[in-house]
Amino acid sequence: MGQSKLTPREMEVVSIACNGYSTSEIADGLGISINTVKTLLKRIYTKLEISSRAELALFSKDYFFDRSSIYDFRIQLAHVCITIHDQSGAFATYKKTLQISAIKEELNTFIDSVYSDGEVRDIVVEPGIISKIQSERGNSVITTKLEKSLAIGDEITRSVLCDLNDAFIKKDEYWIQDQSYPANEVIIEIVFPENRKPEGFEGVHRIGYYELKDINKPKWKNNRIIWNIANPTIKDSYKLMWTW
Repeated sequence: MGQSKLTPREMEVVSIACNGYSTSEIADGLGISINTVKTLLKRIYTKLEISSRAELALFSKDYFFDRSSIYDFRIQLAHVCITIHDQSGAFATYKKTLQISAIKEELNTFIDSVYSDGEVRDIVVEPGIISKIQSERGNSVITTKLEKSLAIGDEITRSVLCDLNDAFIKKDEYWIQDQSYPANEVIIEIVFPENRKPEGFEGVHRIGYYELKDINKPKWKNNRIIWNIANPTIKDSYKLMWTW
């Protein structure tokens, strides 16, 4: 039983199915019929010698998504909070807080990325010292060095803060959270000014080239959109969109 038995299309179906999507949602996401999805799932079950979604989830964990061994750390919780301070959307602040467990020895370097349609300014990291900032096409990549290396099992809480200028000035806006590291939970929070609230919003789970409305829908609470994502899949993206 192995990944090599599956065709690229079958691997796409496995990737989406194991994120909890129904047969009809898979069909919508891939632009194929429900019967085609059923046929593909039947073929996948036969090739892998399994008979249920639960067994398929175990297979995907072993062969697709459990890549923790190639990473230096695991994120217990990532909380990304964007506060839009004025009704024009011209000024916002970004804060990402990470609760991290080291899974390799001598961990002392972190790389963070902040993407914005506008200008990213006044970047601050805690703890550590910024050794390099590389900006290209709206993406700022920040390299941080710790004064003392972490050992396996050590835990640390990190934060990245910055200002975002002219980042949310359009009527239709969005924020994309790329999942580059293994994590237990991700929270995306967009705080709006009192005098301008969104007319509507939705969360989309991007798997490869495909976009599906996420099962765990973002919610509105206390003048903010909050999106809780449990066990996000490595290499996928989570896009929060709103109209205001």
